[in-house]
Amino acid sequence: MFSCWKANTTYANLTAHSWKHGDAYRLVVVNLMPTQSQGMVHLPRLELGGRRWTFRDVLSDDVYERDGDELALRGLYVDLSGYGFHLFRVEAGQAV
Repeated sequence: MFSCWKANTTYANLTAHSWKHGDAYRLVVVNLMPTQSQGMVHLPRLELGGRRWTFRDVLSDDVYERDGDELALRGLYVDLSGYGFHLFRVEAGQAV
């Protein structure tokens, strides 16, 4: 986890864990504090570049489409309310 921009230190309120089993990849991100927090999450164990990626929160209806090259370069941007969380099912999309 790292900062989105220099003056924002709320990334330190976030924690993330990912795991992969076969082709299934999951990512959980949790805001441990009562304040809104933003950060960038590195996504290890994935060949990100050259394709689109879908992040489906299995606990809500949230779905995010992201470019793999951008994910590889910067990570996944998250913005969570106080004590908020995501549990993503991460799916590889079409090659670009």
